[in-house]
Amino acid sequence: MCTGSCSNSYGNTEENIFPNLSPGFTVMKVKNQMTTLKTLLDANVISPGVGVITLLYKDRTTVANLLDDGTIDWGGQVFTSLSTFSLICKRSITHRLTGATTLKTDNGWTSVRYNDELLSDIRSRFLTPDRVIKDVGISQMKGELNDLADEIEILQLRLKLLELQLESTENAEPPVPETEYGVGIITTYFDGRSSRPLCRDPHNSNKSQYGIICSQHVPECTCPTHRGKTFWRRLTESVRVDRNTRMKKDEDYMKSVIGLSSEEYHTFLMSNFRETFSGILPYHVLGKSYAQLRNDLFVIDEIFPRCEGKHLENPNEIAFFLAKVFNYRNTQMILHNNVEARRHGVDVKKYKMLINCTKSGAVYTGAKENFDEIEPSREAVSYMLTFVNDFMRRET
Repeated sequence: MCTGSCSNSYGNTEENIFPNLSPGFTVMKVKNQMTTLKTLLDANVISPGVGVITLLYKDRTTVANLLDDGTIDWGGQVFTSLSTFSLICKRSITHRLTGATTLKTDNGWTSVRYNDELLSDIRSRFLTPDRVIKDVGISQMKGELNDLADEIEILQLRLKLLELQLESTENAEPPVPETEYGVGIITTYFDGRSSRPLCRDPHNSNKSQYGIICSQHVPECTCPTHRGKTFWRRLTESVRVDRNTRMKKDEDYMKSVIGLSSEEYHTFLMSNFRETFSGILPYHVLGKSYAQLRNDLFVIDEIFPRCEGKHLENPNEIAFFLAKVFNYRNTQMILHNNVEARRHGVDVKKYKMLINCTKSGAVYTGAKENFDEIEPSREAVSYMLTFVNDFMRRET
């Protein structure tokens, strides 16, 4: 018989499995309490009556009455416990037959009958799910389960919102003071991960960001207010895009500007990648090819960041700096952002220098020394000077 808190072999109590069911959902309550004759009477499983309780022991039959309060009346003696009634009856019969009263305990449920049916069988049938469905009703059960499903959906939405807020906190760029770019023309847009300052100057009338007409990301804006402040970012981003495009088809560019052929460059990147991420990424990721990693959103990053040259103004100095920044010795493959890092099981706080969107212009120890040792080819400097001059010409 189940007393106290009933649990399955995995230690799950019914309250743990169904924590939010209404009081009308009685199956778990019944199983977690000691089932008595009064329980069965209240559930209309059995009824009080004269001579409805019987006990067969050693070919002797004892007959008793079941009272309204769930007690048993036997010859004027009233029992509140079914097992006590059974034990006393059996002792009486044994004493009459042998003179002994050695019986000390008994389970009344497996000995006593109600209308010739063992009460243990009646109780078991009462505690089955079929009985619960009959008592509670299928519609009520469906309602309870629908309520639970709604609560689960709400919790899932809250969890998703917390994940987005956490990611936004970790990826967010420092806020951009409106006074730096011009009061009255900045709109701050939250894209789900971080806040993005958008310029609404009429100069951007033919542009649209996030569905907002007449808007452009401030770091890429070319309006009269922002053009000077965003020049370096836009220039170096154009060089990066040009590099990524020419890597696919221009071997002369690769050898003269990057410093290696395409095949050699891929081998160089992969060798350093496996050395850097050994023990950080799973083996199956480390074993992927260059093309597979690029498809998995691993990116080529500059070890000594290109933002370190934003103070330069002379085209020749800018060209020399860019030729060094994009030289193969100053590049590496790293994770694209925190989302990709978590997908690969990488600790975003411990390894933030290996994640593109979390570096925020930070410089590795020793990166400057390595950068200073790079000697770009004359062809690389010449190419960058032509690129810079063309970019400046378009600016004016």
